[in-house]
Amino acid sequence: MYLETKEIKEFHANGMLAYSENRTYITEASCGLYSKRIGNPPFIRTGIQQKKHDNGLLEWSLEYDNMGNVINHNKGYQKDGTPRTY
Repeated sequence: MYLETKEIKEFHANGMLAYSENRTYITEASCGLYSKRIGNPPFIRTGIQQKKHDNGLLEWSLEYDNMGNVINHNKGYQKDGTPRTY
């Protein structure tokens, strides 16, 4: 069971967005339903998690379903704009 969802954001020194994710907090009783749970209080990541360079380019992003499983991965870019390969 979900309790609430919070958007977490971190910023570079220049004010540009550095990181964001959605944390959906779950009850202790429902922890067994979510294999990807994290933390105390327990939560799962849902929606989009992303990291950006200080120039605003996307470094990488992950998309999560409502069970906390990764369903999409965007490799993003190096800081100079070249596509990330790995």
